[in-house]
Amino acid sequence: MNANVVPGVLVELELKTGEILRIVGPARVEVLDGSLLAVGAIYRRGESFVVHSLRSYGIKALEDTKIKATLGEGASVEEPSEDEEVIDDWINVAKIIREDPRKIKKVIIIGPVESGKTTLTAFIANYMMERGSKVCVIEGDVGQEDLAVPGTLSLALPLRKFLWLRELKCERIRFVGCISPSHVQCQLHVLTALRELIEEAENLECDTIVVNTDGWVSSKQALDFKVSIIRWLRPTHVVTLSNDIYDIMRAVLGHNFFTVVLKARAPMKVKERSREERRRLRIEAYRKYFSAGSKTVSLRLGEVGLIGSCVLGGQRISIDEAITLCPSLQPVRDKVLFTSLYGQYLNVVLSDGLHSITCGESADHSYIINAVRKDDLSGYLVGVLDEEGKDVALGIIEDVDFNNNVIKVRTPYSGKISALVVGRIKLSPNYEDTGRVLRCGI
Repeated sequence: MNANVVPGVLVELELKTGEILRIVGPARVEVLDGSLLAVGAIYRRGESFVVHSLRSYGIKALEDTKIKATLGEGASVEEPSEDEEVIDDWINVAKIIREDPRKIKKVIIIGPVESGKTTLTAFIANYMMERGSKVCVIEGDVGQEDLAVPGTLSLALPLRKFLWLRELKCERIRFVGCISPSHVQCQLHVLTALRELIEEAENLECDTIVVNTDGWVSSKQALDFKVSIIRWLRPTHVVTLSNDIYDIMRAVLGHNFFTVVLKARAPMKVKERSREERRRLRIEAYRKYFSAGSKTVSLRLGEVGLIGSCVLGGQRISIDEAITLCPSLQPVRDKVLFTSLYGQYLNVVLSDGLHSITCGESADHSYIINAVRKDDLSGYLVGVLDEEGKDVALGIIEDVDFNNNVIKVRTPYSGKISALVVGRIKLSPNYEDTGRVLRCGI
C-alpha cells in the first residue's frame, strides 16, 4: 500500500496482488482498477461497497488493484500485522465446503460472542454464490437484530453479494418469543424453528444453507444445546471459531459421524458493539419492522387462538367461581375484569393496582394466584399465524378489551389470523425490550 491515510477524508490506495488491508467503518470503498475480495465476495472495477460504522472487514487484492476509500468520522484503513487477518484461512475453509461431493451443503457456524460468526456466515455465503451456488442464509441467533428482530429466527435468499446480514431481506420468519437460549423451553422452540427453516431452504432448492448461531457456548448446557442442534439438523459441516469448541466437537462427533468439523480462526480485531449500540440496533429493528405498513386489528377472544398465554389462554371462569376457589378475592371483586384457570394458576386481571392475594387450600385444589393489571397485558411481542397455522408475521398487543371481548394487535400482516403465539418479550412504547414480563406470561 502506498498512501498517507488520514481518517475523515477521501483517499486513493494501490494494493499489490495478495496485499491485505482492514477497513474500519464508516467507509465507502470503490474499486477503480483490478479486483479484491471482501467478506468472500469479489468486487471488480466500477463496483463499490459500504462498511457500516459498527463493522470492520479485511480486504485482499486478487491482482494489482487501485481503490478509492471515503472515510467517515472514526473510520480508518489499517495494515494488519502478519497473521492478524483471517481471509486466507477462511478461504481454505470455504474451499473445503465447496469441494465436498454432497449435493446439498448444510453449514452451521458455532463460536463465542464477538468471534466473527456473522461475518463468517456472510463470507461462506458469498464465496459459494460467486461459484454458482444457490444460497440460503438462516439467522439462528434469537438475540440478533440483523436479519429480522430479536425473539425470532429467520431465513434470507441473497440474490447479490453482501457484507452484513442487515443488507438482506427476510423471506421466512419463525417466532420463538425469547432472546436467550439458556432456558430449556427456548431451546426447544429454537431447535424446532431451525428444523422448519432448513426444510424451507430445501424447498427453495438452495444447494448451500448457512446457519448462524448464538454465542452461548461457555457452559455444559450451552455445549449440549449446540450438540443437539447438530444432531437434529444433521449439517454436512460445522465450522467452529474456537480451538476449544473444535476439540470438543471433534471428540463428541468422532471421525465417522455424518458431519465434518472444521476450524476457522477468529479475527484478532473485531469491532465490538457496546451495550448501548446493541440496544439501539434492537430498537431500530423493531421500529423498522412495525413501521412497514402495520395497522391495528381487532380479534375476538375465544375465536383467535392464544398459544403460550397463561392468562388469556386459560379456562375462563366467572368471578363467583374464582371467589369460591380463592375467597381472598372477595375484597377486590369490583376491580376484577377477568379470571381464568391454567394448571395450578388462578389468573386474575384487575382494572388497576396490584394487591397481595394468597389462596389457601380449598376442598380440592391449592392454587397459585396470578394477579395482573390490565395495563400489564399490552406491549407483548407475539407471533402471527395464518389459517394454516404457519408463522407469517409479528405483532404487538396494544390492548385487551374485556368489555367487548376483543384483543387488539398491531401487525403488518393483512390476511386472516388464526392464532397468536405469546412469548416473553415485552416492548415499551419506544420499542425497548425492557418491559416487565409477567411470571406466567399474559
